[in-house]
Amino acid sequence: MTPENQLLEAFAASEIKCVALVDDAFDPPSLSGDTMGALLELIQSTKAGELAEGIVLSEDLRTAAIDQLLASEYEGDDVLAIIAMLFRAYVHTGNDVFDPDGQFATLKSSNLAYVTPLISLLRKCDPALNIVICGSTPSDIDQAARAAQLVFMDFFLRAGLSPDGEPNLDQEEGARRASLERLKGLITGPNGGEATPAIVLMSSHEIASRVEKFRRDLAAEQGNVFTSRFHFVNKKHFTRGQAAEINVADGSFDALLSIIQTFAFGLVMHSALLQWRSGAREAIDDMWGDIAALSLKDFAYLTRFRLAQEGMNLSEYLEWLFSEALVDAVGKRVKWQNDAFAAIDRKDGPAHRVRGAFDGPTTAIAAIFDR
Repeated sequence: MTPENQLLEAFAASEIKCVALVDDAFDPPSLSGDTMGALLELIQSTKAGELAEGIVLSEDLRTAAIDQLLASEYEGDDVLAIIAMLFRAYVHTGNDVFDPDGQFATLKSSNLAYVTPLISLLRKCDPALNIVICGSTPSDIDQAARAAQLVFMDFFLRAGLSPDGEPNLDQEEGARRASLERLKGLITGPNGGEATPAIVLMSSHEIASRVEKFRRDLAAEQGNVFTSRFHFVNKKHFTRGQAAEINVADGSFDALLSIIQTFAFGLVMHSALLQWRSGAREAIDDMWGDIAALSLKDFAYLTRFRLAQEGMNLSEYLEWLFSEALVDAVGKRVKWQNDAFAAIDRKDGPAHRVRGAFDGPTTAIAAIFDR
């Protein structure tokens, strides 16, 4: 089975219905005044309605943009809005009918070349995915992107940055920070008690060694971003083959296949752990209320009449007492009846759908147990 077919089969078996891609390649280009005549002809020949899935041109915007072009208001809000809409339709469909005088292809070809094979792959999914495409700056499309279960995020998010050239240190840090801020604005906040979407960082540059640092920075500010639901793919690993087939090189194929196949298990496990964390925080607050109500005489009595006779320090006793009480409080506060716990306990649940080779016993859980 080809990599494409394996990925399509995995998507079909997953619970992923909505995917968002965020990349500066999707920023509409600035068109010169020489192109405005072709743009006017294109708008006049385009009927109001749905240009592509989820991209609807209203008659009001169409008429207003025509009026501004006829008045030579090339930077008018309606002109810029319709350029952005036509560019989105061009990216979604790849149809030149939305490209005024071929300028989209001319100005954005190098950037789009590395992301359109991935879009083509996603468009082959059956059942069809809801694919949301976002540029580097917030827009009205972001609301739809926040519903995505899987987000592909460009590591260097900066308009005009070459996909092949090496950015200098200032450009690199600025673009990485922009990506971090953009992603923070699209994923669910930690106070909502909901799992964030699965995230795939992508780049045409060799930045695989920096992915975990990016995740840690995001988790430090966002709170609930798990390594198990955070991967990286190289855009250059997605290429067009024979008969419109999409080829995917091994490293990116493994990463994408893993996050798709483990999506259901990762989602319920993430949700269950967030439920545990919420209950643990409530338990700590409950315990602190009980501790704050103790008087100094309570501690003094322990020290003078109980612990001194048993040869135990007060700090040792408090460590034992509070630990035991906290375990009990956590057990009572965590909502163990939540559907997420039921899902991870099922014998035929999503944990049993995780495929691939296992590298042996886990050492990470053993390290937590031994603390």
